[in-house]
Amino acid sequence: MSDSYQQLGDIIGKGAAGSVYRGLNLRTGEVVAIKQIRTEGFSSSSELDAARKEIDVLRDLHHRNIVKYIGYEQSEHELDIILEYCEGGSLQNILSKFSKFPENLVGVYVAQILDGLEYLHSNAILHRDIKPGNILLLKEGVVKLADFGVARIQNGLNTVVGSPYWIAPEVLLLKGATAASDIWSLGCTIVQLVSGKAPYQDLPPMTAMFRIGQDEHPPFPANISAQLRDFLSKCLVHVPSARATAQELRSHSRSGTRCC
Repeated sequence: MSDSYQQLGDIIGKGAAGSVYRGLNLRTGEVVAIKQIRTEGFSSSSELDAARKEIDVLRDLHHRNIVKYIGYEQSEHELDIILEYCEGGSLQNILSKFSKFPENLVGVYVAQILDGLEYLHSNAILHRDIKPGNILLLKEGVVKLADFGVARIQNGLNTVVGSPYWIAPEVLLLKGATAASDIWSLGCTIVQLVSGKAPYQDLPPMTAMFRIGQDEHPPFPANISAQLRDFLSKCLVHVPSARATAQELRSHSRSGTRCC
């Protein structure tokens, strides 16, 4: 990034293809997040393809609950995606410090996640990897959906994409992802936020995926409210067409029977 007007700071995240840095825009003084993808040393171009797809998706999205795309820079050895910096970190990181969240706080987060998902789905975009690690927070608690490297225009592709403990059964069974697949992943995320663990997270990934494909629905946490149990039952239905939509779940949560 020698010719860049972005300066790298400390690492705030790491992945197989590269790292995410806190960065500084040397023209405006804005603190940003820079996802740096290495373009050399890989036998496969899949990581670079995912980064370019993330750019293609993010550049057209403008919503309060979607991480803001600022731009990108590419050199011979790396591709840098410049994004809004979310100083609160991910829900996964916060959860690791606080173990689990009370239902009322989960409700605050879920309402915003649903706003973001409804916006995506209304634009025929599937996130395909909803989980606490891909949900970021600003310091005032505003939720930002992030990591669109596997997001797609909705087209029913029969590919297994997502993270094992949050993946929908129809995706595992190669029946194709739809907006309902994101709703399943949201349900798994809620289970993790209120209990500290995603469904089946005590099992090895392959065993967990077998259970996801076979069970009628994942086990619900003990000692949750009737309202939350009802909400989860609308998300974690094995048949995708029977799941509530993001819009229906938003109406549910705003009708006085919010999920938590």
